[in-house]
Amino acid sequence: LIYFNRTSFGITDPIFNRDIGFYMFSLPFWEFVRNWLSFALTIIAVVVAAIYIIKRAVKYEYKKLIIETSVKVHLSLLIGFILILKSWQYWLNAFKILYSTRAVIFGAGYADIHATLFALRVLMVLALVCAALFFVTARKENWKLPALGLAVLVGASVLLGGVYPEIMHRAVVLPNEGTKERPYILNNIEATRVAYGLDKIKEEEFPVKEEISFEDIEKNDDTIRNIRLWDWRPIKQTLKQIQAIR
Repeated sequence: LIYFNRTSFGITDPIFNRDIGFYMFSLPFWEFVRNWLSFALTIIAVVVAAIYIIKRAVKYEYKKLIIETSVKVHLSLLIGFILILKSWQYWLNAFKILYSTRAVIFGAGYADIHATLFALRVLMVLALVCAALFFVTARKENWKLPALGLAVLVGASVLLGGVYPEIMHRAVVLPNEGTKERPYILNNIEATRVAYGLDKIKEEEFPVKEEISFEDIEKNDDTIRNIRLWDWRPIKQTLKQIQAIR
C-alpha cells in the first residue's frame, strides 16, 4: 500500500540523482519482492531436486553424476532464474550504499563510491553471465562451464564485495581522510540542512554598535544582570586547585 501510494519528495540524492521518495517507498518494496521470489524459487529448486533424487532421475553411479536431460533442463532454468534474482539484488544493493557506515559520516563515502559500487556492478554482470551459461548449456552433458561461472561469482563476491573496499578504505582513504571524504561530508551536511529545514534560513546582517550609553544599560537591565562574569570551566579548575593546596 505504501508503494502504490508513493509520492515524490522533489529532492534528489547527489550520487544517483534519484528522488528521495524512491528510497522511502520503491526500494523497500522491490527488495521485498526480490527476497520473496528468491526464497520461493530456492525452496522450489530444493524440493524439485529432492524429488528427482528420490525418483532416481538424479543419481551418482560409477563415480559420475548422472542427470536425465529433462531434469537437467528443469534445474538449469531454476538456477538461472535464481541467478537473475541475485543480479537484481546486486543492483538494489548499489542504492543501499547511501546507508553505509564505513566512512566518518553516515552515508556513502569514498570507498563506497569507488570500490563497493564498482564491485556491485561487476557482480551484477557476472550473475547475469552465470544465468546465461545455465540457460545455454541446459541440454549439454555437463555443468562444467556454469559451475566455473558460479565459482568465479563466489570468488568475486568475496574479493570484490568484501576485501577490495576494505583495502581501499585503509590504504587510500585513511591516510588522507579529510581530502578524500570532503565531497561526501559536504553532501551529508547539505542533506542534514535540507532535512531540518535549515536551508530555508535567511541570513540578515545586524548592525552592532560598539558604543554603549548609560541609557542603553538602563533599557537592558535584565540582560546586563544575566551576563556571566566568570567562565565556570577555568574557575572550577582553579577552585579545585586552591582547595587541594589547603
